[in-house]
Amino acid sequence: MRPAGETSAGAITRHENKINAHFQPMMGSLKSGNYVADLPFAGYGTFSTQTDNMFAGLFVASCDMRLDKLGVYIEAPSEGTSIRLGVYDARNDFYPGELILDAGVVNASVKGLGQITIDLELGQGYYYLVCLLEEKCTLRYLKLAQSPLGMYTTFNAVFSGYVCEQDWGELPLKFPGGAYAANVTKMVIGAGA
Repeated sequence: MRPAGETSAGAITRHENKINAHFQPMMGSLKSGNYVADLPFAGYGTFSTQTDNMFAGLFVASCDMRLDKLGVYIEAPSEGTSIRLGVYDARNDFYPGELILDAGVVNASVKGLGQITIDLELGQGYYYLVCLLEEKCTLRYLKLAQSPLGMYTTFNAVFSGYVCEQDWGELPLKFPGGAYAANVTKMVIGAGA
């Protein structure tokens, strides 16, 4: 229905200007320079890593995006150690697949944000931010509220990625088989330009 005398063009314009008149994905656009949480989360936690462990945290590109940095938050540093960051694609079964970017290393000797500047274009879809640990340290992670990976049978958390053993060094071209699903691997990804 429309008021008497209103044109169709006026009704369409009014509809376009009303934000809640149609669905718009929250991640339809990104603010450059800020970190992105992408999937819904409910707070954060910390976890202590082991030497030579690789963590793959699921994230979604709900639109085509360009990432300008990757980051992790080091809660309890480990003197003289590093964390290697990278991005893998997600296979059709949501397991991490092929390496897209080995971004390099961040210093894990200091508490706080460890970040790497990159320039990576991603198409819409699911991906994994990967952290390979040289030595033990404690990292911050986001507790996902929902995930396409499912949840624990105790219904107390959802899976947010995978963990596997991997020797320190460059990231493998294919993510190793035999990783197990976990809920402590959702790190923060960089915003797009």
